[in-house]
Amino acid sequence: MGKQMGASSYRMALCAMLSALGAGLMAAGGLIPVATYTTPLFAGVLLIPAVYEMGTGAGWMVWAATALLSLMLSPDRESAWMYLFLGYYPMLKPFFDQLRPKGAAVAAKLVFFLLVQGGMYALLLWVFRLQEVMADFAGVSFAANAAMLGILTFSLMVYDKLLERLVPFYRYRIRPKLPGRKRHRGE
Repeated sequence: MGKQMGASSYRMALCAMLSALGAGLMAAGGLIPVATYTTPLFAGVLLIPAVYEMGTGAGWMVWAATALLSLMLSPDRESAWMYLFLGYYPMLKPFFDQLRPKGAAVAAKLVFFLLVQGGMYALLLWVFRLQEVMADFAGVSFAANAAMLGILTFSLMVYDKLLERLVPFYRYRIRPKLPGRKRHRGE
């Protein structure tokens, strides 16, 4: 029973640390204006250890806790909302990658990114009427806003490729070095 309780405590502590680290990253990112679009992606990378060490359910819990803390504590509201809408992508990526042919997976990712971004900005502009986002959109033309959406979508596709490199790096380089992990030949 003690060993099971220790494993449970370890999982809870790891989830809490990853959530706190993600929320801290989101809050610190709010201090740098350019980080609005990058900190949600970096915070999303923290879901990789949660999923590999404790499963997808723990990953969803880390995402939810980080999103809630970010919405409450982050000075950059747009960044916090972006994490809420896109921060869970590292957990969805394996499902998109299973689609065949490969072109269907890329198309599904593009549609997903565009729909999520469009839905998020529609909510922020017309439902929540977030002043800083409204000011950003009002100051530029439709073409510039469309170009920004294209750049953001391109950035998300680059993020997708980055995750393809980070997941094996975590699994084969970092994970075996974690305390309490037995090293297996196939890992």
